[in-house]
Amino acid sequence: MKSSKKSEADSTSEEKSYLPYWNEFSQAMSEWLWSAIKTDYADLDLNSSNGCAKNAIVNSWFSTKLSYLQSEKWLRIFWQSSMSSVADCTDSENTNRKSVKVCTQYRMILTLEQEQLLMKWVRLNRKTYNMAIAYLNQKQGFDRTGIGGTGKQAFKTFFKAHIRPDWLKNELPAAILDQAVMEAYSAWSTTQRHPKTISKGKDKKPHPQAGLKIAKFRSIRDSSQTLQFKIASDLNKGRLLPQYWGELPAFECVDNGVRFCPISNPYTPEVTYKHSRFYISLPEDVEVVDNNKDAFIAFDPGVRTFLTGFDGQKMIEFGNGDIHRIVRLCQWLDKLRSFRDLSKGFKNRHLRYRLSQKMKRVTRRIRNLVDEMHRQVASWVAKNYRVIALPTYETSQMVCRAVRKIKSKTARSMLSFAPYRFSQVLEHQCTRNGSVLIRHTEEFTSKTCSRCGHIHYSLGGQKIFKCSNCGNHLPRDWNGALGNFLKALWDTTLLNSASFDCVQMTVFV
Repeated sequence: MKSSKKSEADSTSEEKSYLPYWNEFSQAMSEWLWSAIKTDYADLDLNSSNGCAKNAIVNSWFSTKLSYLQSEKWLRIFWQSSMSSVADCTDSENTNRKSVKVCTQYRMILTLEQEQLLMKWVRLNRKTYNMAIAYLNQKQGFDRTGIGGTGKQAFKTFFKAHIRPDWLKNELPAAILDQAVMEAYSAWSTTQRHPKTISKGKDKKPHPQAGLKIAKFRSIRDSSQTLQFKIASDLNKGRLLPQYWGELPAFECVDNGVRFCPISNPYTPEVTYKHSRFYISLPEDVEVVDNNKDAFIAFDPGVRTFLTGFDGQKMIEFGNGDIHRIVRLCQWLDKLRSFRDLSKGFKNRHLRYRLSQKMKRVTRRIRNLVDEMHRQVASWVAKNYRVIALPTYETSQMVCRAVRKIKSKTARSMLSFAPYRFSQVLEHQCTRNGSVLIRHTEEFTSKTCSRCGHIHYSLGGQKIFKCSNCGNHLPRDWNGALGNFLKALWDTTLLNSASFDCVQMTVFV
């Protein structure tokens, strides 16, 4: 019925021109899906108990809803991965022992002296990095005469011998200094050289730094500062670099409200300072737990609703209308920032400091709410579905001021949900649960009628999709989820068999 190859219109998200996804396969699958529905979506009462069943999927601050359709027979798909034949040939014991390396971040509970010590290391680490970048930018490299090794190892030796000041030897541990210097050299070596000219047309002129590599410095205003260590033994019984930690007590970490002291770790730790708090990242080996599910789901990201998914039997909505809570916090953050900027002068310095601290707390609150939604939704989806189709949803292009057609409020709401961060969390959860994440473009999935394929070019911001061709009437997000479902089927599957109540396909991943 169809091939497993993608069409030219569905190739990559980097192409500028997109074509509608609707084709003969989409038409046939749409007719098969809609033939199982007894009533139209327009006749379905979303608030009634007989037409829609509401179940709390996850217990959190955001809303979740399962909407089952009024039909005794609906889509049942049995998925067989293209890699199943290979998996069947492997030993079951080896399969059960399969593990992946994951990194878990914990908040550190520190005393005043411990926090002062770590802040000192963070400042000196940034200072060392900037000193190395400044030398490389000025000299465009370093003299390797008489220095063994190449690359960052050689530059580390050169930095200690010729660049490092004497006062830095006793202030910053060598393990942190070495990592900062090597990271600076890696950043400089990957920096592209400046072009010969700048601007175009009449404004074209020679570039003052043509052909030079100029890497960027680190700033105290960066959103996060990281301390990297050399070996796993740098963390021992709740102490970082015990020879420099001194007689300070061991620090503690918090995991879901439970405090514990990290004794040791098989991998090298990493400390991050962000939002006025310290976090430690501890890599570990985690066994991949197969969720034993064969279900498939396609999602449609949105603004009013965070995610709307369709799995062939029901619609699943995450965070319907909950963006307003995030928006209110963002508006409060704007007022605090405006009040701080208007409070000028020496006499208002303490007021500006208090406002800055309050802004950090509000920012941390927004980030925690969004992260909680990302992690709980990603965990539930990865544990209940084998194949997950998620559009790329390139918000950076949608909110570009030069070409965008949406207003600033919509753009901010779109960015507040952080869809790219969610895709990273979902990919991590899929790795841990043996699921497969498929990324595809979503052109015309919301504007195309999921029943007849007619394109609604003037859809705009309407909440209800009304097709002028076939009279189809359903919520906008539902139509987008159905469209992404049909498009994902065309992009990644090959039809094996079909009947009235069962479709069997092979997924190519």
